Amino acid sequence: LLTYGVAAHYGGSGFLAVRARPRKAATQVGELFNGDKVEIFDRRGNWYKVAALDGSSEGWSSAKYIWNDCDY
Repeated sequence: LLTYGVAAHYGGSGFLAVRARPRKAATQVGELFNGDKVEIFDRRGNWYKVAALDGSSEGWSSAKYIWNDCDY
């Protein structure tokens, strides 16, 4: 099982937005924080469809700020 999470180099507003659709202007439906673990279900361009393992958020987040335990 691969684990994914918010990358340590994320320097935004303290959280990574989870959005309803894979675009920056889409409605924010949740937040991910450094160390949160997610499962990735899909990819569209630079966006991942994710679900937090703790059940707190599900939607689309920027792939740039999500890493996996294989470092890619």
